[in-house]
Amino acid sequence: MEDRRKCSPGAFRAVIAPWLAAALLGCAGAAGQADTSARPSTEATTTAPSDNGRPSSSELAVSGVVKAPDGKPVDGALVAAVVGESGEIAARVRTSGGGRFRIVGLKPGRYGLTATAPGFAAAYHDAFDLAPGKPLEGQDLALGGKGFTLRGVVRRVNGQPASRAQVLAFRSSEFEGDTFVVETDERGAYAITLPEAEYSLGVDVPGERTSPTLVTEPRDHTLDLNLERDFPVDQPPPDEVVAWLKQNAIPLRTVEAGKGFADLVPLRDVVGKARVVSLGEATHGTREFFKLKHRLFEYLATELGFTGFAIEASMPDSRPVNEYVLTGKGDPVAVVAGMGFWTWNTEEVIDLVRWMRKYNEDPAHTRKLRFYGFDVQAPASGARVLLDDIRRLDPAYLPEATKLLAPIDSDFEASILKDLSTAEVQAIADGVERVIKHIDENKDAYEKRGGAGAHALAHLTARTIRQGIEPGPVFPDRGTRDSAMAENVRALLDIDGPGSKLVLWAHNLHVNRTREATFPRMGWLLHEALGAEHVIFGFAFGSGSFQALDMRPETGMALRSFTVGPMPPGSIDAGLSLVGHPLYALDLRRAPKGSPAASWLGAHMLTRFVGSAYPEAYPQASMTKLSWAKEYDAVLYVRETTAARPSALYKKTPRLQPAKTPTLVNPGLEEGKAGETPAGWTFWQQHGHSAELTTQRPHGGKRAAALIRDKAQVALGLGKLSQQIDAASYRGKRIRVRAFARAEVRGPGNEAAFYLDARPAAARIWTSSVAFATTRDAITTAAWKEQTLEASIPESADALEIGFVLSGSGRAFLDDVSIEVVGEAKP
Repeated sequence: MEDRRKCSPGAFRAVIAPWLAAALLGCAGAAGQADTSARPSTEATTTAPSDNGRPSSSELAVSGVVKAPDGKPVDGALVAAVVGESGEIAARVRTSGGGRFRIVGLKPGRYGLTATAPGFAAAYHDAFDLAPGKPLEGQDLALGGKGFTLRGVVRRVNGQPASRAQVLAFRSSEFEGDTFVVETDERGAYAITLPEAEYSLGVDVPGERTSPTLVTEPRDHTLDLNLERDFPVDQPPPDEVVAWLKQNAIPLRTVEAGKGFADLVPLRDVVGKARVVSLGEATHGTREFFKLKHRLFEYLATELGFTGFAIEASMPDSRPVNEYVLTGKGDPVAVVAGMGFWTWNTEEVIDLVRWMRKYNEDPAHTRKLRFYGFDVQAPASGARVLLDDIRRLDPAYLPEATKLLAPIDSDFEASILKDLSTAEVQAIADGVERVIKHIDENKDAYEKRGGAGAHALAHLTARTIRQGIEPGPVFPDRGTRDSAMAENVRALLDIDGPGSKLVLWAHNLHVNRTREATFPRMGWLLHEALGAEHVIFGFAFGSGSFQALDMRPETGMALRSFTVGPMPPGSIDAGLSLVGHPLYALDLRRAPKGSPAASWLGAHMLTRFVGSAYPEAYPQASMTKLSWAKEYDAVLYVRETTAARPSALYKKTPRLQPAKTPTLVNPGLEEGKAGETPAGWTFWQQHGHSAELTTQRPHGGKRAAALIRDKAQVALGLGKLSQQIDAASYRGKRIRVRAFARAEVRGPGNEAAFYLDARPAAARIWTSSVAFATTRDAITTAAWKEQTLEASIPESADALEIGFVLSGSGRAFLDDVSIEVVGEAKP
């Protein structure tokens, strides 16, 4: 789940691409099967299938030549037409007759082209739009001379080599349509040389499918790929499977807590002797999932001795929730909002937290419930919480710790880690390591001053900060996040002591037992450590609503409700709906080995996997194929769902991208009405910030811009004023951006910053920068001070975003912004 970090299209694809490929190819059936490379011709041609199997008058063609690095044509190269960001192979063809290719019958839309050939690194052609009546010629591709090679053997379900199978390599990137394709030979062997990047591999063979394989290290690998049975997506499960499902389903009466446990008693055998019970979810915004988890925790705590509850939220941000649960200190609505995840800032989670407090108030419950987070996405708030620990337990060390954590103690600083150099991020990480070392060297003093567990809690808080600033971005997720979450869960078990039992709340994606190449999920790592003491419930639903972020850039990733209908007949979700119960549990381990039910549950089948964002125009992107029997111990099924309900403190505005203008607009902040947002500038905020023109103490002229948050119920969040300028006049140049700024703020994490962010062509709001600069020293003083930024703007830049940010609370002021060219771009 992403929340407070910008996430690029590449980051999104890195997570979904392996499963998306299976979903798309499974649905499309004919996709990629139109290879006519055996056709004798001076120019290789293929026809992409239309809905009725024949090209329509609206379908188009694209042609070109594939060349070697020295410019010579390459015959026999495999060229693929790839659909936009989805990665679906629309058609493929081999070059011949001077490296030429021609793909006909493509439907209107956005495509990329890729090419592979033995001995060369694969080629990619920038995505382009095909429109009726406009065939594209001269779309040449240049193979590379350098890269790394993946090779291996693809084997079918029966163990025989899969000859002439299509191996797909999905690149984790910000490009559209960069899926590379090769074919296996008669021995099932494949080899593909790729440009340096992260990839996920899939194989397309009718009736069979591979588990996704992630390649995170750009070096030569030998990766054998084993196919598994793939049930047709358009056919329901066999009758004997449906009969077994009906016979073994455990009907549940309600999702509402406080309704008794009679129907939940059979789950005692499902849980067994587990110390950790993981509760997944098919979406991050389903009311019935959330309420059912509440009810299950009520049962596990009351009847089976579970005392710990941990959610997919940052560990430091969850500590105020735990304090409320244990002592009643604070407001439950505010402490839940303070976790910083819109996904949990809901009425349903608040109800759970209130119930935990009520449970702890009962003197008969001598072992109290505790609330934890185990995620690592909030190093800034972690720094603030850790400084509070040090202020209380180790005051003499506070000045040094404050200095070491200063580069990461605001939400803005945390959000730009991806834009810093590896050396800069490593320096920040080294500073945190020094704090951890000091805490560990003073363990006895921490325990003496704070009591049992004080050191462990401070150490874990510091550890999550370090995990959250691992050099390299958290997204694309290389498994570092899941590894950190599993490590933190085990640490929480140790903190709670012998005999502790913990309930986890996270997405199906994190709790499952997926073990990809170099990419273990949290569920897999906990399974490796705990074995049978870890039981996993996956969640599925038939149809209904959920809340998620709208992926369309023009909406600014706004949160809203989506409604979806039933899945295809051959999906796990549709199969589970045939049971007939509106709400039930199913122990997947009860299917007899070798039975039709075991075969069906063990196969890779389509299912929903909706994360924090939902691409409504392309719902297949939120589907995946996986083996439920391998990934989960049990399933909880809800036939009809509704959207989770945001709490009263959900105040995040859409992250709208500023309209691109030819030049800097209203640089002196004079245009507009006092008390309103400055003309020409776009405002975005989290948790109660405001922006306005003010006549009080401007630097020049009569007005200045002010970002304000005087009172806040949560510490986190930021407000931002920004605008985007067309980069055309600045490409290849070094520019200097100036502004005057001041701030009236107090305390760690409350500060202002001024930044310049150059975005690439076709940039979206989540696209990574091609050049970035920001104030190195936080703006925290009340006196006006000139802020100067310089950056070299590459030819790939499309827009320059100039922005001013207030992190946390206080007031920050901006005036007299300017931009100038100072020379040629530096290499």
